[in-house]
Amino acid sequence: MTFDPLNEIVTDMQRKMKKIYSPAPAVCIANNQAELLYMDEMLGERLEYIIEYIKKNFDLIEEGQYSFPISGTLLGFFKMTSQIMFILYGKSGKIGNLLLFRGLLENFGQLIDELSSDLESMKRVEKNANLVIKLSKTQELVGPDFIENLHAPPEEVVASERIEIGGPIPTPSPAIAPFPEGPVELYPELLERFRNKKFNFQEGIIMQYADGQLSLSEIVTKSKYTKEEVLEIINSYQKKGWLKIHKKRAGKVLDKLIDVISSTQKEISSEAQQKADEMLSLRVPPPKYLQKCIQNS
Repeated sequence: MTFDPLNEIVTDMQRKMKKIYSPAPAVCIANNQAELLYMDEMLGERLEYIIEYIKKNFDLIEEGQYSFPISGTLLGFFKMTSQIMFILYGKSGKIGNLLLFRGLLENFGQLIDELSSDLESMKRVEKNANLVIKLSKTQELVGPDFIENLHAPPEEVVASERIEIGGPIPTPSPAIAPFPEGPVELYPELLERFRNKKFNFQEGIIMQYADGQLSLSEIVTKSKYTKEEVLEIINSYQKKGWLKIHKKRAGKVLDKLIDVISSTQKEISSEAQQKADEMLSLRVPPPKYLQKCIQNS
């Protein structure tokens, strides 16, 4: 699960909407490209119509204005900024009920507009970071070929000792010690069917790392909360049956190395992979190869 700060803003907005009129309408938020930033489940059956309407009419509706395109249906499109449009839907009532939220939408429109721009910038930074990760790895250290070429260290060869008749029997050489195994570590994993549920701010920060790949201690480090706070939330959702705990023994060098390689490869997007391959194909040949080419020309 990826924690989205937009959910916190929408939750706050819906709480204030209920104070204005209850029941509050379902909410959908889209940008000028008809990309949905947020949508309540109630609007799922109208999703196709909403996207098509935004594509055709976003530029036609002036900033600060609204539209009710379907007669007799409480479906309103409110363009609050040059980049953001709110869609409100109510099952019953009058159109005037939706207009009660116009001022509230105007207040939140600018905030969501700025947040949307920040999220786009973060995506671009992440994309560039993936490319850097790819290029920082040599071909010898990345990919399944490297994993297949890993071998256990060879057994130590010990020269045989001459045994004198009647003499003492030499002590056999000790075998090479296996990789040490460390203590058991806990790896919380939020179940797939609960990953889109809403959490409060603290829970959202912690639960985004409960993917089964990070240990409890790693979640503490990344979330910036204390171990006690993390354990309290993890235990509460484990009791609810929302997550399961994996137990892994630390200290297996080969397993950890393979996990690191696998997680690194998952982070690299297909586009970054393509760009990295293109850049690697442009590498200058070794000096000896250049010299040989010049001599043969």
